[in-house]
Amino acid sequence: ADVPSSSTGINALETLLKRIIPIIEDTFKSLTTDAVQRESFKMHILNGIDRLLKQVDVNLDAAGGAGDDEVEVEVPDDDGDNTGRNFAYDTFKKINQSITSAYEMLGNPEDRNMFKKYLLINVGLYFDKFDDELSTTPDYQSPEDAGFGGEEEVAL
Repeated sequence: ADVPSSSTGINALETLLKRIIPIIEDTFKSLTTDAVQRESFKMHILNGIDRLLKQVDVNLDAAGGAGDDEVEVEVPDDDGDNTGRNFAYDTFKKINQSITSAYEMLGNPEDRNMFKKYLLINVGLYFDKFDDELSTTPDYQSPEDAGFGGEEEVAL
């Protein structure tokens, strides 16, 4: 069995990530037409999570309890066909309640700070991992689709 962290916030985060990362990954890896779609999806998801946690903070601070306001995902969109944004919106609807529930359970301010900080960092790192997997897996796209001129590996 895994040894729990000394932070309840980190333990709650680990449980949450096990629930939401597969949902994010499946959708992200399905966006294979254009890397711009994935970048748009990534930015919308990260911004949505950030805004959601800020909204929960406001609700908890103001009401002393949970609010039920919907958080809209708003990011300037470079995705010309809006595919990334649309998929992010749909995916966010699937994960926002899990995030809210996990975050609202944390009454300790330090736990909430750790959870918030490391949720965004971890989701960002997962996006990097998924991008690397896509760029090295021919099943998902050709090097030309990824913007590479040939078959050679490109170091970033």
